[in-house]
Amino acid sequence: MWGTNMRDAFQDLRYGLRAFKANPSFTLVAVLALGIGSTTAIFSVVDRVMLRPLPYSEPDRLVSIGVQGNILAHTDYFDWRERN
Repeated sequence: MWGTNMRDAFQDLRYGLRAFKANPSFTLVAVLALGIGSTTAIFSVVDRVMLRPLPYSEPDRLVSIGVQGNILAHTDYFDWRERN
């Protein structure tokens, strides 16, 4: 089974390379489109996660509560708050 899947994958790869070689202008456009799309997606994630400030008035005061490295569910927090 493993050999059959690998053989099929190599055949598909060879077919794709032959198709790209037969039409180099399409290959160039496809590579550029994939490059621009992946760069845009990565920048969007980096911008949202790392570059923009958090939408809170004092983001440096945020904390996470955990026990032995595990993040707790909000229901656990509410239970602990009621017990204190």
